[in-house]
Amino acid sequence: MRYLAHLLAAFVLLSAAQAQEVKRDLRYGEHERQVLDVYAPPDAKGRPVVFWIHGGGWQTGDKGDVQHKPQAFTERGFVFVST
Repeated sequence: MRYLAHLLAAFVLLSAAQAQEVKRDLRYGEHERQVLDVYAPPDAKGRPVVFWIHGGGWQTGDKGDVQHKPQAFTERGFVFVST
């Protein structure tokens, strides 16, 4: 039974992941760390944008440490940007 629950959870996560497009490491500056990730629903043109800045100041933390935030926003029609 537990195997079935894990399989169902994986299916749900994979299905949701396919509902968004992800563009990683888009440069916005000259420094190698000046990159961002953009998560967008398939029909993203003209959508509102949520701009996420990770915690830890500018010295620690990672733009990829967003857990389920991109999915939560893209499912509601937002574009999610993590820097």
